[in-house]
Amino acid sequence: MRTARVVLLAVGLLVSALAPEAAAAACPDGLPAKTACTTIRVPLDRSRAVPGEVPLFVARVPATGRRRGTLALLAGGPGDGPSWYFTARRHLADFRAARRTHDLLIVDGRGTGRSRPLDCPGAAACAAALGPARGRYTSADVAADLDVVRARLGLRRLSLYGISYGTFEAQTYARAYPSRVARLVLDSTVDPLIDADPWRLAKTRAVPSALRAVCRRRACRAFTRDPWADFVKLVDGLERRTLPGRRFDERGRPQPLDLSAVDVALALSAADINSDLRAELPGAIDAALRGDAAPLARLAEVAAEPAPASPGQHSDGRFVATACQEQGVPWGRSTPPAERTEEAGRRLALLPDDAFRPFSKEYGGLVYSSLFFECEAWPLTAGTAPARGPLPRVPALLLHGDTDVRTPLSGARRVARSVPGARLVVIRGAGHNVLREGGSRCPQRLVGDFLAGRRLPRCSRASSFRALPPPPLRAGPGAARLTIADARRQALMRIDQVRGLVRRVRFGGLRGGWAEAGPRRIRLHAYEFVPGVPVTRTVARR
Repeated sequence: MRTARVVLLAVGLLVSALAPEAAAAACPDGLPAKTACTTIRVPLDRSRAVPGEVPLFVARVPATGRRRGTLALLAGGPGDGPSWYFTARRHLADFRAARRTHDLLIVDGRGTGRSRPLDCPGAAACAAALGPARGRYTSADVAADLDVVRARLGLRRLSLYGISYGTFEAQTYARAYPSRVARLVLDSTVDPLIDADPWRLAKTRAVPSALRAVCRRRACRAFTRDPWADFVKLVDGLERRTLPGRRFDERGRPQPLDLSAVDVALALSAADINSDLRAELPGAIDAALRGDAAPLARLAEVAAEPAPASPGQHSDGRFVATACQEQGVPWGRSTPPAERTEEAGRRLALLPDDAFRPFSKEYGGLVYSSLFFECEAWPLTAGTAPARGPLPRVPALLLHGDTDVRTPLSGARRVARSVPGARLVVIRGAGHNVLREGGSRCPQRLVGDFLAGRRLPRCSRASSFRALPPPPLRAGPGAARLTIADARRQALMRIDQVRGLVRRVRFGGLRGGWAEAGPRRIRLHAYEFVPGVPVTRTVARR
């Protein structure tokens, strides 16, 4: 943590531009030197029907070269705290090229980060805790807050970078304040028509191309011709009968398992945010078709691991307060909570039987309509609706991974068509959040050159991504080397899945034994990846 003296000196650079409602604040760890941090108070409800204010945490990271503008960074979720999200795991370093010409503006949106994060479990509890204020956490409120910050800092215009749901907030701001937007950078774009797709059918339609993209250029030719066809065949079989097998827990103890369609759905759900898991998925599907349940069950176990986030890192309360207000749900907005399950069932019955192929309609409806359980108890609430209509005619760059399912490419294409001259760049092999996990520095250079108004480099492939074959079923040359590589990959996969919030993980081997990974080393205890080849050794984590 910086000393108070350094923080106050940095904040002093901005105080003259701020209204009396602003006050100096301590900067969190992970922000560069000379970052100025402050708190700006905004009304909780601009209609004044609900009294109170929200203190917004604001950090301004100075440009490293000649400043040409300010880039506001909007995190996703909704509910991720930007001051944590963009400093955790060195994510701010991904904006090194952007900082050559732009200050970075980090504003914790109301109810997130250091801006009084909402700490309540579930829709009913959050609605009760918020009371009349429960409708005041929409993207329109976030956009209005951001414009207050812009004005208080004396900025004429902002460029906007949004990731995931941050792209929806960026679109909302651009529609509400078109003259105050210089440039738009949207990474993994949320479809502006998300409220019209309560069953998330766009996600269902995105799965075939995403799975095939993992195996692009015959990367999986040694074991499959079509991973999507394998996926369909596997789910069809598992919906009739589970596949028995066994797994090894974090102490190497064998446990029986029954691989089901639920496990397949879990593994698929995490594939676009976890590149190591994504690399193993086609091979694990192939292994399950051949009767080996362990590889896919292991991926499902990783996908189900909950991230131990604090409300300041990710606020579940802010998620429901925003998502239940403005995203599509499978019932009418005026439907009382007690009648919503029945209405959702009626609407589900109207869908074609193959709407969620290869999952059955009943099961697929629960898998893909992620808001069904979160929002069923959210009460009828009046709130500020996001601005609708066209986006302003400003330079726009959209980055998208071709294996992204949670924000399908169809939404990015819709947004790109709505902005004349917008540039949509699809990165092959990348998943959700291209700037963070695009596999190379090319997307980062792309953003920097776009903001500077320079000619954009060609950038289309995630160079570090490679699909992996199914785990071997018998010993052969290099078995110990394959085992160590698997342990390293499993450690990274698990740490990525919990968003880097833990530094130590313990896990069982695929065929036996266990391993413990710390920040620098992995200790293998009779760890078995190849049958009959246990390895006991300490190795570097990378």
